[in-house]
Amino acid sequence: MVDVEGGKQPMTYTHQNHAYTIVYNGELYNTEDIKKRIIKKGAPLSWAF
Repeated sequence: MVDVEGGKQPMTYTHQNHAYTIVYNGELYNTEDIKKRIIKKGAPLSWAF
């Protein structure tokens, strides 16, 4: 789990003229698994967790 100080919400990411926005309030424990799955699908990661 990573605690980003000053994390701003909502979080918006734009890719190929599509905007994706989330508001998140909780804990995420499987970040490495999620990161690997996103990379495997070919999505660019411009953010790090």
